[in-house]
Amino acid sequence: MFVLLVLLTFVAALTFDYLVQRADARRAAHALEGEAGRVGVAETVPETLPEPAPSLEELTDIPPGLFLSPGHNWLQLESTGSVRLGTDRLAPALLGGLDRLQLLPAGSVVRRGDPLATLHFGDREIVLRAPLDGVIDEVNTLAAADPERLAHDPFQEGWLYRLRARGIAEALRGMRVAEEARAWMASELSRVRDFAARLGKGQRFSAVIQPGAAPVPVGIAGELGAGDWKDFSDRIFAG
Repeated sequence: MFVLLVLLTFVAALTFDYLVQRADARRAAHALEGEAGRVGVAETVPETLPEPAPSLEELTDIPPGLFLSPGHNWLQLESTGSVRLGTDRLAPALLGGLDRLQLLPAGSVVRRGDPLATLHFGDREIVLRAPLDGVIDEVNTLAAADPERLAHDPFQEGWLYRLRARGIAEALRGMRVAEEARAWMASELSRVRDFAARLGKGQRFSAVIQPGAAPVPVGIAGELGAGDWKDFSDRIFAG
């Protein structure tokens, strides 16, 4: 009887050990399956795609009623007698983006040709110059806080200042409006591409825009040396 009890105890121990090992094996298998599942369905983080270059239509789309200056500022005459002022899409495109915008404070007196605003991207900048004399009544602080407004919506949310202008009739004589503004902008884009090609960059931007090609050398500011870029931007935005 004692021998039988010992044998039964031994068999029970073996059975228990087998069941424990089997359970451990199942847990290990489930763990491996779970890990494989997690690896297999892991989300791929999409790469940040660069913003598409503005199209020819976007670059030359100057809304009716806006006057465009030779320095790529636009002006809108308001019923209050003030002038609302901003810049077109060219400067943000050439910089390749905007990360900082320097504006003058309200109350500043500006004269034609004075620095009016400075657009920054990395260590490159474009200085916009005043197209007329006046006193700054209001500054668009939303644009200063979010400079990309100038690229995405330059004629509405991306305006820069309201001014009390002086000598406005004389200043407007050197500006373009409506179809003349759009035609002038198209000719400016050709001038930009030609000048970029002469500097040894942007050769892919021919004088005649090919289907699907970018109309301007977007981000060329980062491709040129500091001296060449200053010469380039001063010529285009001198006003």
